[in-house]
Amino acid sequence: RKEAFNKLNKLPVKYFQREISGKIVTKVTTDSDGVRGLYQVVFSIVTALITLGMVYIGLLYLNLELALLTLLAIPILVLWLTVYRKTINNYNHMIREYNSINNGKLVEFINGVEIIQQMNKEEEMCKEYHEALHKNYVVRTKHLVVSSLFGWDLLVVVRRLAVALVLLYFGLKYFSVNFVITATTIYVYVEYLEKLVNPVANIFHNLNNLEDSLV
Repeated sequence: RKEAFNKLNKLPVKYFQREISGKIVTKVTTDSDGVRGLYQVVFSIVTALITLGMVYIGLLYLNLELALLTLLAIPILVLWLTVYRKTINNYNHMIREYNSINNGKLVEFINGVEIIQQMNKEEEMCKEYHEALHKNYVVRTKHLVVSSLFGWDLLVVVRRLAVALVLLYFGLKYFSVNFVITATTIYVYVEYLEKLVNPVANIFHNLNNLEDSLV
């Protein structure tokens, strides 16, 4: 906030004429909180990636064929993360912008309340502010829907499907006369799958915070 305030002192007057005062206040006070969490989020994601790598090495050691089969999920996961991150980023931009506009409207009302009352513009100002709040509400709802449908909850479904496919794979192999596998390997592999999903889930969990901090 100190650095942001120092920056404001160096900006030309035309910047303050162009920007709503409430938006400037929001950037210095509220948005600075988002930046504060950036390092913590980055650290969590890096930790999850390291864990992911270590678990996969164990998976390769356990069963090379199944480990390579699991590797096929990486392109799908990367595509999923890319689309999800881009969508969430757009919504975070819009949420931040609407927050600034809402605060701008509020400051505008407080500073000009005397003139507004003299000109009987209270109803008009209320209507403008309510419309701005509604836009913010709609965007936040969409953000929540995307997070629910394509974030952690979907990952849980994918994890269950992966376990089912593993059991199916082992089941088909087991009924082959040329192949015998112990129940221990099945159990350990499923456990490894769970351990692979946990760091990915951690990345998804922190992705929202990361994008918000970057915005």
